[in-house]
Amino acid sequence: MACPLDADNAFGPAVGRGCRDDFDFTLLFEQSFFQIAPCALLLLLVPIRATQLRKQNVKVLRNGMQIIKQLAIVVLASTQLALLVLWALTPMYRTKASIPAAVLSFLASLSLLYLSGIEHARSIRPSSLINVYVFFSLLFDIPQTRTLWLRPGPRALPALFTAGVAAKAVVLCLEAKSKRRALFPPYRLYAPESLVSLYDRTALWWLNPLFWTGYNGYLSIEKLYAVDFDLSSEKVEAKFQQAWAKRKAQQKPGKWAMFWAVFHTVKATFFAMIFPRFCLSALKLCQPLLISRVTSLLSEGVSHENANYGRGLIGAAALVYTGMAISTALYQRAMHRMVTKIRGIIISTVHSKILTLDSSKLADNAALTLISADVNRICLSLKEIDQLFASPIEVGAAMLLLQRQIGVACVAPIAVTLAVTTANFFNVNTAIPMQKAWLKAVSDRVAFTSSVLGFPKGFKMLGLTTYFTDRIQGMRVDELNKYAAYRKYVTWRNVYGHIPEAFAPTFTLMMFTLVYGQESLDPTTAFTALSLVALLSSPIAELLHNVPQLFIALASLERVQKFLLIEGIERNTTFGVRIDKAATTSAPDRRDDAVELSVMAPAKAPSSDALHLVQIEQGTVALSSDNKQVLKDVDIRLTKGHIHLLIGPVGSGKSTLLKTIIGDLSLFAGRRVIAPGINMFAFCSQDPWLPNDTVQNLILGHSDFDPEWYATVTSACALRRDIATFPDGDDTLVGTKGVSLSGGQRQRIALARAVYARKQIIVADDVLSGLDSGTSRQVFTQLFGARGLCKQHGMTVILATHSTQYLPSADFIIALGKEGNIVEQGTYNALDVPGGYVHELGLSGTRQEGSADIEEVAADAAIRSSAPDKVEAAQQDLARKTGDTSVYKYYFKSIGTRLNVILTISTVLFIFGNKFPEIWVKFWSEAETSNNPRPLGMWVGVAFLLAVISCIGCGAQIWTMLVHAVPKSSAHLHKQLLHTVMHATYSFFVNTDSGVTLNRFSNDMSLIEIELAGAFMQFSAAIGMLAASGAIIVSGASYAAATMPLILLVLYGIQRFYLRTSRQLRFLDLEAQAPLLTHCSETLAGVTTIRAFGWQRQSHHKCMTLLDKAQRAYYLMLCIQRWLGLVLGLVTAAVAVVVVTMAMTLPQSSSAGSIGVSLLSVLSFSFYMTFTINAWTALETSFGAVARCKNFEASTKSEDRPEESHVPDPLWPANGEVIIKDLRASYNDDGKQVLKDISLSIKAGEKVGICGRSGSGKRSLLLALFRLLDSASGGITVDSVDLATVPRQVIRERFAALPQESLIFPGTVLSNLDPVGRERVERVERVLQKVDLLDLITQRGGLDVDITSLGLSQGQLQLFAVARALLRDSKLLVLDEMSSAVDAVTEENMTRLIREEFQESTVIAVAHRLSTIVEFDCVVVMDDGRVVESGAPEKLLARGDSAFRGLWENT
Repeated sequence: MACPLDADNAFGPAVGRGCRDDFDFTLLFEQSFFQIAPCALLLLLVPIRATQLRKQNVKVLRNGMQIIKQLAIVVLASTQLALLVLWALTPMYRTKASIPAAVLSFLASLSLLYLSGIEHARSIRPSSLINVYVFFSLLFDIPQTRTLWLRPGPRALPALFTAGVAAKAVVLCLEAKSKRRALFPPYRLYAPESLVSLYDRTALWWLNPLFWTGYNGYLSIEKLYAVDFDLSSEKVEAKFQQAWAKRKAQQKPGKWAMFWAVFHTVKATFFAMIFPRFCLSALKLCQPLLISRVTSLLSEGVSHENANYGRGLIGAAALVYTGMAISTALYQRAMHRMVTKIRGIIISTVHSKILTLDSSKLADNAALTLISADVNRICLSLKEIDQLFASPIEVGAAMLLLQRQIGVACVAPIAVTLAVTTANFFNVNTAIPMQKAWLKAVSDRVAFTSSVLGFPKGFKMLGLTTYFTDRIQGMRVDELNKYAAYRKYVTWRNVYGHIPEAFAPTFTLMMFTLVYGQESLDPTTAFTALSLVALLSSPIAELLHNVPQLFIALASLERVQKFLLIEGIERNTTFGVRIDKAATTSAPDRRDDAVELSVMAPAKAPSSDALHLVQIEQGTVALSSDNKQVLKDVDIRLTKGHIHLLIGPVGSGKSTLLKTIIGDLSLFAGRRVIAPGINMFAFCSQDPWLPNDTVQNLILGHSDFDPEWYATVTSACALRRDIATFPDGDDTLVGTKGVSLSGGQRQRIALARAVYARKQIIVADDVLSGLDSGTSRQVFTQLFGARGLCKQHGMTVILATHSTQYLPSADFIIALGKEGNIVEQGTYNALDVPGGYVHELGLSGTRQEGSADIEEVAADAAIRSSAPDKVEAAQQDLARKTGDTSVYKYYFKSIGTRLNVILTISTVLFIFGNKFPEIWVKFWSEAETSNNPRPLGMWVGVAFLLAVISCIGCGAQIWTMLVHAVPKSSAHLHKQLLHTVMHATYSFFVNTDSGVTLNRFSNDMSLIEIELAGAFMQFSAAIGMLAASGAIIVSGASYAAATMPLILLVLYGIQRFYLRTSRQLRFLDLEAQAPLLTHCSETLAGVTTIRAFGWQRQSHHKCMTLLDKAQRAYYLMLCIQRWLGLVLGLVTAAVAVVVVTMAMTLPQSSSAGSIGVSLLSVLSFSFYMTFTINAWTALETSFGAVARCKNFEASTKSEDRPEESHVPDPLWPANGEVIIKDLRASYNDDGKQVLKDISLSIKAGEKVGICGRSGSGKRSLLLALFRLLDSASGGITVDSVDLATVPRQVIRERFAALPQESLIFPGTVLSNLDPVGRERVERVERVLQKVDLLDLITQRGGLDVDITSLGLSQGQLQLFAVARALLRDSKLLVLDEMSSAVDAVTEENMTRLIREEFQESTVIAVAHRLSTIVEFDCVVVMDDGRVVESGAPEKLLARGDSAFRGLWENT
């Protein structure tokens, strides 16, 4: 029948009256919605976009591409104009919308011509607006083209319209082309994602070169694409800081202040996720409708009359499933970018905050947990944040559709779902306290581990390896126990979440058959209802999973917020006179009255204060929370160009005063005035801050390299000879905290850094304490003497020191008393009067300049960082590229055989109980429509039994994994890792960054404990579900089985292509975090030094650089996961199209029930395919942590040897006789010998002092005695027992040691003094009384107070270490510079105490202060790793050619 022309002039939307087989839209509908609407929207948006572009600079070079684009759009506009004329000339063939549509199309073409020109010139990537318009306009033109060709009338109209479509396709191709080659050079370096078109970003085509590189070669951080500017840490932090400042400015920031500040920063990215996510929800809800139409059509029978509908359903299947894949990729892109931004925000902001806090507030190292474990949990929890807003909408829509499909029977699944959901949500709050307790335990363990690993020499020499191993492992077990309650909660939460999915389908069909009768249940109704129930229960399960995950993220954000709200040090670094002023002196106890950093204009005329660079007037400093005053009424002035020496007994507040001068401590009362232009100080702390860098970089700091000045400074600091002996010269890495250097070398490098910076003021805290007398005098003379560098360059110096021999050389002396007050100050001559503090020190009144050309001394060779074996490195590269099955065996072995069997059985039960019901419903629905129905009870009973089996399998799997397997494997792996680290050789700690090691205990353990368990369960269940779904699809559509080999081949190719890159990115993601963690750890240790030098910006810039590198691997990992989801979604679309095509074209091959069950499985097939690969990727990522631990264990050399099996008598050493014979030793097998033919005989009870210039081998000898340094030849015996045969831990436990670095770890005073808990409290207090620390500790809280809250100075820490040594009864005591940080009086008391307490013990002491060993029985002088001479000190001093006499005369 001929179709009347006026049939297309109706709105429709479907054309009727037998036109075009009743399978088309009306032309009016197409022109209204498919043509007018897009054009009108474009015309509205073009002015807005053009305004934005006009504000941008030109970014593209002039080239021919712009002209070609313009010509193509002109051709398009010409076709639209011609079409407008043609519609105007043929009124009988047009509709009411034809002329408006043609006019708007022509105007849209002209607007494209204008927009394309400025987009090309001012945008770095193809225009998204143009591409979106042209793409959808082209898509919408296809049905109109078909309509025009099928309508009667002149052929010019469809031909011209088709030409316009072709022109539009050309424009689309041209506008989608990248402009990288035409960009100005700076823009060409942008990340690829920033430069590609919308289609490329959606399809992730820009990742192909990365995949190809990863497949054919090896990836490295340098080969990865940089993150684009929107994701850069600098940008996201700046935006967050603005939002956070507004929140923090509130009178009392609320509990959610951090959350809202973060949300404000990422809100644009969050909102960009919403539209594509809602599109995905809409397409999901189309799946049941598709199943309903397909099964209904098959039930009716496919014929010639409805063949077009069949073809339409094939197109609908393609559209639905392809749309799902694309919308998923689009919303996940926004979500992944949001999560990446949040990761950058937290890490960068925490680092920024670290730079503003007093070091005492950072002592617990909690910040390291925030940037590692907490960040990981936040990012992991937010990766499915979309479920929180999309799932309720999906549930509501599914309820509505279900009610329309099955009527009142929809109450059953809704009731089950609501009941379970309500019960779960009431229990959500119970998880929060569990999470907080667990997170606190994680933070404590990581902080404690970090503290211990920072002092490897200390814990080994003190024999605390076993103690710390047990303590840290105990903290790990305690952490797992605190997490146990939450794991049980998670198990029940998941079981409850699975109940609707398992029971709702059965309840639904049972209710339906009871209400409408068994005969009403046909395949169409059954499978449409089941698909809707799946869409109802799945979002509920996701919600039940993601709400607690959100609370985990919020708990971690709350911890970050708490850290950010800690009161920091606010320093005004602007030029001008700066004043720290406390309120009136009449109310010194009111800290709230203090006024910080007010600005005062400089005087117009010079005054006497003009020469004073820093003044503190009536300054009082209180450190503890109870405002205990450490400094009282201090008045000092630092005069320009003068050398000031600060002296005083231990605990007098010298270090506190220096920190007050540099502005690191605020005044409680009084005021601090700084001269104009002084905003930075060259600061040397008592414990030198040396990051793991080369010697040259450490000296340069952030200054430019000046060869002449560098040579001058290193010479003045007596470093030239040291550098010459280092393996790589001044390019030698010093190790974490300078562990490969001697104490004197560390201090001289720090001092060289301060001098090289050429700041106006140098503030040095006892930096000469670790130097021998000769080197000390040389450094002092060449730096601080009358002709020293500081005088020559007009530098002002304040040096805290116990080396009183330099007082006559000072321009000004400040002496502090025990109460923190100034007892006297002035020039040496003014103070050298009877009765004065300085006079009582008994010095000569002559200035001791010494010689400036004293011979520089050799240094211990730094331990050379050994390069990894090339074969081993190649094997590791191959393993990270192709996987390593031994890693899986290693992990499953840690779980145990019994638990592995239970996990396998429970997983099989879960899969069977979850998938077989679909087949059971097929039998049920087909039986009801047959002539032989079965009793309803049988169908319902078996269905309920399968649901019960599914829930039991789910619960058993999760319970076994989380409650039993995870704690067992986590504790086991942590114990192995910890044992490996604690028993590693000393050279390992020198060669390995502490951040690398700490990364194993933080990020790797977090991955193993949290992600690995979830990934393993998800993968094992998903792979089974995928196999079951594939089998069901094939069983329902037999012809589809022919496509399965092809699909499997495609999947195999995808996983092979994908996993090679995925594994490497996973590895790089983990590895890139190590240097970032190291830098943050070093910042925590040196924050005072960084602030004093004014290096906050440079330190933070380095953090941003490392963070951006870490973000590369992290974001690209998310991108390739999104690529995988897109590819698998398209594969699923192909499967769905094949199934529907077979059903429509070969209807006799399948029944309605079979196709229904197939399409129902297709419904989940895409999900399970993506879920399987993503779970496998997560599993691989998590197993990467296991692999790193396994490889670490295998590659880290243990210091223990098989021959060390002889355990001496419990009383050994009973006498303390030490014999060293022909001892040679080096730090590396192929390194320089640091001990050469050492032979010594030390009698029982003898007191032996070892001395020599810095780098002479003194400490190497001590290391060899404690077996931290293995001998190449020769040996050491103690009481006739060869130390080479005794376990090292036994040696260290039996000897008493006093290392140079005082080992302090988080915990109470008592636990630090007596870690193993052997002594009674009374004895501990007596020992503290002997070292004069009991009163101080009692005043500040007693033995049970946290030691970090005491704020002990370095000198007090040395006294504390002496007290610890006194508690250990041993016949052999080894001292390493025990008095380097104390004054002469305290030193004398310490020496006397050692002589009295260890009168019958053998004492071996390394000393630079020869006064501490001059009364010993024997003195050994070393030089260049050899014993130069030995004998009684008085005899050696009597010899004119004695080396000891030479050292003594230089003191």
